[in-house]
Amino acid sequence: MTIVMTSEQPHADEFWSGQTELGDRLAKISALMFRAQYAGIWVQDREAKSDVLIGSFNIPANSDMGGFQAPKKFDDFFLFNVTPQILPDHPLVNGKIGDVRTVIFVPINLGHGHVATMSIGCEDEFSSLTTTQTAQLRRWINCVEGLYAKQISIVDMLRRTIELLTR
Repeated sequence: MTIVMTSEQPHADEFWSGQTELGDRLAKISALMFRAQYAGIWVQDREAKSDVLIGSFNIPANSDMGGFQAPKKFDDFFLFNVTPQILPDHPLVNGKIGDVRTVIFVPINLGHGHVATMSIGCEDEFSSLTTTQTAQLRRWINCVEGLYAKQISIVDMLRRTIELLTR
């Protein structure tokens, strides 16, 4: 499925304003896929230079990624075993949230590029994903991206309808 986001959707950024039930459910399913204890979806607000938690599973609502900004060419997910020196401010890495041993970072891309990062934290340590896990994660992220793109389109359509009705 190809998702095309255009500049004609002026209110798409407002969609990422905070935690939603959809985000929480997507985070929970992501954690359960890997028998993980924690998952969070953060949007990088480049203008405010901060991160907004839009979905979580066992992560407190006020958690941020400690300023973690994914690289601009963040096209694929990556997994690493936790050492606090790697990302000392990230709550899944620095021990503020649970006893996480392995973290999987997954990009969420919508048409114009990388917009969010899903972080999955596991208390078990493992060094790689199986071929099956990799394939499942790719299919799952396609679903997540599709759901977010559709929700943004619906919100934008409703906003435009209200504008037309209130002229």
